[in-house]
Amino acid sequence: MKNTVFTVHVGGVRYCHMGDNRHDMPNAVADAIGDVDVLMVTVDDSCRLLSYGQVDELIDRLGPKAVIPMHYCLLGVAAAESTLQPAEGWLKTQNNVNYLGIDGLTLDGSDMPRSGQVWVMNIE
Repeated sequence: MKNTVFTVHVGGVRYCHMGDNRHDMPNAVADAIGDVDVLMVTVDDSCRLLSYGQVDELIDRLGPKAVIPMHYCLLGVAAAESTLQPAEGWLKTQNNVNYLGIDGLTLDGSDMPRSGQVWVMNIE
């Protein structure tokens, strides 16, 4: 399945938006992505797009300093027809989960943690 991956380097931070799928990307794609500070990855408890194991495989492979889950159900935002579920099941399997309680971030290189953290924006 084709997928578009975006990498953006801004303010000393390298972001990678993984799109909707492709945990099993070719080595050439992983090499092109390079070092990742913030990985934005699809995860929801339906595991319709990626299983928990596939999400964890992406994280292990790219080694980001921070992971922001995306493309999951937010009550009042996602349509019921989307069949998306919350991400709480996956979040319970992770260490270093930080519920930031904010809608957006402004980062520079000095804001990055030394080791992998999961950052969750507002979930309500």
